[in-house]
Amino acid sequence: MDNNIYFDNNATTQIHPEVFETMLPYINGKFFGNSSSLHSYGRKAKEAIELARFQIATAINCQPNDIIFTSGGSEANNLIIKSGIVDKNKIIAISNIEHPCVSQPAWQLTQWQSKVKLILSNDNGEIDKQSITNLFANNKNNVDDFALISVMYANNESGVINNIAEIAKEIKQQNNNIVFHSDAVQAFGKVAINFTDLHNNFGVDAMSISSHKIYGPQGIGALVVSQDIDILPLISGGGQERGLRSGTENVAAIVGFGAAAKLVNENLQQNLQHYKALQQCLENGLKELGAIIFGDEATNKLANTTYFSLAENLDGATLVSLLDTNGFSVATGSACSSGRARISHVLQAMNIAPEWSSAAVRISFGINNTIEEVKQFLYVLQKVKNKLLNLKSI
Repeated sequence: MDNNIYFDNNATTQIHPEVFETMLPYINGKFFGNSSSLHSYGRKAKEAIELARFQIATAINCQPNDIIFTSGGSEANNLIIKSGIVDKNKIIAISNIEHPCVSQPAWQLTQWQSKVKLILSNDNGEIDKQSITNLFANNKNNVDDFALISVMYANNESGVINNIAEIAKEIKQQNNNIVFHSDAVQAFGKVAINFTDLHNNFGVDAMSISSHKIYGPQGIGALVVSQDIDILPLISGGGQERGLRSGTENVAAIVGFGAAAKLVNENLQQNLQHYKALQQCLENGLKELGAIIFGDEATNKLANTTYFSLAENLDGATLVSLLDTNGFSVATGSACSSGRARISHVLQAMNIAPEWSSAAVRISFGINNTIEEVKQFLYVLQKVKNKLLNLKSI
């Protein structure tokens, strides 16, 4: 496994050595205090947390007190969706390309007589202004019943970036009382985010971010939420995080999150250029192999992400397994549940034919990947494709 080339950075990234070094004193016992304690050990822990909060706030240009630390992006999404904003008989609208940690808690609200409406993407995988116009046009008698709308900033599978500013502005023009949230887990660290501008000038009220997508530790994330939005906690008790997320803070993880945010912010443009070079090399080679690249005509895409299919009716799981055997860790576009393969809901939303969706593969680059690795991948991919096509013809 040590020799494998890792092309699955949208799933998780390897912790950066500088981040790990920053965390060590809070892991090895040098600074082990509880941040709620008043003595010097507690104060040291509290100072470390507030420094990390400041570092993250600086990276996305928000107020430090806008940041509520959680166990990750999933909890952050659940926190805003189950926060009491969507009362009985009120409506939450989500896009049909959301991650399950948005869609599942949204549908759970129906148990309390709340309603869910879907915002449909176009065939490029984009949620755009027209998508929002259609949402309200189809529900024109219920505009005042919308309480919360959540649209992801960048899709974890296709890499397609939504124009969150335009979407939020259209929503607020329809009903300024709607709270708008964006799952920004995949966007953070790959695009420049200015939360203050998005909130003050367009109406973005909250977004979710996560550490392990930006070379920080797993198990820590945050809900970034304007302080003028009233929400109820999922976890009550100790009163940590403005009373919105009780529980003794994981100081080491928070410190790592802050260090990772600082690093990725400082190197954003350099990393972006690196990703673009890798992506161009990959996608040129894929097209020569006859691949279809999903979302290729979208207005904007993450520079590190390419979602493609090599040929009709290939088995995606087999393809990914063969690539892994040949030293490349990539993601498949289908998920397995109870032994049965399911086609990606994102590809279904994009109206991709099942025979192409079945062989979908996602490549997501990291900062340590190289052009030489991409060339090696394309060479191996050609061999794997030929092998699978030969098996089909038998």
